[in-house]
Amino acid sequence: MLKLYKYVVRSPDDSAPPEIMNSRRFYPYFKDCVGAIDGTHVRASVPSKIQGRFHGKFYLGDAGYGVRPGIISPYRGVLYHLNEFSKERPPENEKELFNIRHSSLRTTIERGFGILKKRFRVLDAEPFWSFATQVDVVLACCVIHNHIMGVDPSDPMVQE
Repeated sequence: MLKLYKYVVRSPDDSAPPEIMNSRRFYPYFKDCVGAIDGTHVRASVPSKIQGRFHGKFYLGDAGYGVRPGIISPYRGVLYHLNEFSKERPPENEKELFNIRHSSLRTTIERGFGILKKRFRVLDAEPFWSFATQVDVVLACCVIHNHIMGVDPSDPMVQE
């Protein structure tokens, strides 16, 4: 299963996702965004031959990440969550507008992990394996999930 990982799970390339490129709400404001992060940030040693690919790019993170290189967080002390805005209460200034757009993009990672945990209950259970095995379990779940999405992009679990 893990041998398939490099074929069905891919890191982002240096272009913005289509959800950003094809939306006037997000482009050009988030044009250098290559993804979103949630939960734990894992440091990685990136080979020098591909480091330039991500120079000037960033990930969207929640307020818990604070100010860090490569991560754009929402403005603190400003409304952020989508449910705080409505037709009766639209964004009132540039910071609120930024935060609502940031939130609507970043929630994709929360939905993604939610789908993984719903599909693979082992990811939501108390781990009892070694750390290396835990990593392999997560990777295997991602492989299976991406395979399912390739076979059935309209998978009911994703549509919920």
